[in-house]
Amino acid sequence: MIKSSGFDADQIPMDRRYGIVLGQGRCGTNWITDCLDASPSTFCRNEPDVCIPSTFDRLGNNWRIGANGAELAQHWDGVVEQAATLMGERDHRLVNPKAFVHPTAQRLGLAQLSGRPRLRKIASLLVWPWADGEWKMPSWIGNLDDPNIFALFKLVQGYNWATWVLDHRPDVPVLQVVRHPGGRHDSFLRRYISMADPETTRRAKIEQLRTLAPETSLAERMGPVDELTLAEAETWFGVYQMEVFEQRAQGSPSYLRITYEDMVKNPGRTLEQIFDHFELPLTNDVRSRIEDQRKSSVFGPVLATSAEQTDGWRDRLDPETSEQILNILATSPIAAWWDEDSVEQQRAA
Repeated sequence: MIKSSGFDADQIPMDRRYGIVLGQGRCGTNWITDCLDASPSTFCRNEPDVCIPSTFDRLGNNWRIGANGAELAQHWDGVVEQAATLMGERDHRLVNPKAFVHPTAQRLGLAQLSGRPRLRKIASLLVWPWADGEWKMPSWIGNLDDPNIFALFKLVQGYNWATWVLDHRPDVPVLQVVRHPGGRHDSFLRRYISMADPETTRRAKIEQLRTLAPETSLAERMGPVDELTLAEAETWFGVYQMEVFEQRAQGSPSYLRITYEDMVKNPGRTLEQIFDHFELPLTNDVRSRIEDQRKSSVFGPVLATSAEQTDGWRDRLDPETSEQILNILATSPIAAWWDEDSVEQQRAA
């Protein structure tokens, strides 16, 4: 049972600017969030809904588009306002200069302490209650209560919540980061599945698909769900989420979609799009910080070339798996996102 966060989030007035970075696992959301974190104005929450406990606990299903509308209408504003003033156990370290962090705390590295789990656990026994899900920023580090801070929430699989925001909070900018299903699955196998049981993961994804199938045309498109391989189940679920979200988001001025592949091949142009979408200045100092971090990730140095990062999966995945993924993608209009002719037309526009 998930504990209550203990915060009366529904009583918080909504007066804070915020945005959402949305994507599936292994599509580059960490990378994008790190780039946005280079701004002194941003406070980036990394998957705050995964903290235990979390202010997001009361919102219900995050991935099934259209679910829990009443809960979202009642709680969303208060949850977001409260979450924007808290630090969380999954947040990245505050390594960049921030307007809301005391310069001395930044210089001495105090702002980074809560991003180190072992130090946080020790400090929580002696100095500050840091060990339990989310907490207020200590006053000797800084102050998150300033409404001028731009809060960014990175939500993995948060497609239901982001859809509701586009429909009901049209002034909130939403960025969807997408990656070719082949590249995403290759990264998923190398980074995640090596630490998990493939069959357990496959069954969990099949259960999610079983939930979606009665409400959509998905069932007839994918065939007998129990016969799907891990690659097929992962791909069908990802394609469905991206496809439906894109249909709902089209025409919204607060929505931007970028591809992982464009971020790798055209980082300068793509960064300008991202910062412009969130109305954040992309200064020389910010560019310099991003450049310093560009060849690293939360998993360590990224040494691959652009071609290797974006297309290396074609050589690494076995031919049968590649064919399964490409056949599924071909059933969806989102295949055009990675079609070279379509991509060139979008860039020209």
